[in-house]
Amino acid sequence: FTSVPIYNDLEPYNLYGMTDCMELHENKNGISINGSKEKYQIVIVEYKPTKPKNQEYREDDLMQVFAQKLCIDLEVIVKGLFIMET
Repeated sequence: FTSVPIYNDLEPYNLYGMTDCMELHENKNGISINGSKEKYQIVIVEYKPTKPKNQEYREDDLMQVFAQKLCIDLEVIVKGLFIMET
């Protein structure tokens, strides 16, 4: 799924954004999507044009993916409202 809008409206966060891509990987310990019998792990994919020089990752890129995870966790785990559209 590409360009998925995500948000976390809990008071300490108030985050809104868009993922580059979210992939569903089958995983017996994952979650069901739209009531399916299969279970999936949600994987956040963030595209960057270049690799950082002299380091493994950029700190601001890491924080971006962490913020995306906070949003997705709220939707999936807390609210249970995650509905994927194709």
